[in-house]
Amino acid sequence: MSGYPLEAALRLRQQEVEQAELALRDAIAAEEGAAKALAKARGVRQAHALECAALAAKEALRNASGRKAAQILRAQAFLQRVREEGEALGRQVERAKEASEASAAERERAREALAQARAEREALLEHHSRWLETKRRAQEARAEEEIEDLVAARHRPRSER
Repeated sequence: MSGYPLEAALRLRQQEVEQAELALRDAIAAEEGAAKALAKARGVRQAHALECAALAAKEALRNASGRKAAQILRAQAFLQRVREEGEALGRQVERAKEASEASAAERERAREALAQARAEREALLEHHSRWLETKRRAQEARAEEEIEDLVAARHRPRSER
């Protein structure tokens, strides 16, 4: 590429493509991590919901079997704390969902940035190819002129030489 006037720009575009590829790889990894975190949060929330339902059923049976009011109030307070924990887990799921959506959007931005960087590099590579072709044609034209000059010099009468 020596002598190419846009060589520095071409190197820069290649570096931009490499950086965009790394950014996309990182964004994909982050998206996968966020998806795993979301799945885990949903699983924890689901398990907690099942546990809460089982506890509520168990306490309802105990209450029906003739418990004292103080025991019923303690059980209700306990169930309320368990429900609040479930709500907190629901909020964690929502945050994990938002993080997953944000990482998916970031992956898409990184993909678009990579496509743009590749397009810009390709445009410069096409320009470079055209520049090389123009340079080759100019060299061929000069070589033909030299040959024609040599042939013309040989066929000139000796008096003109």
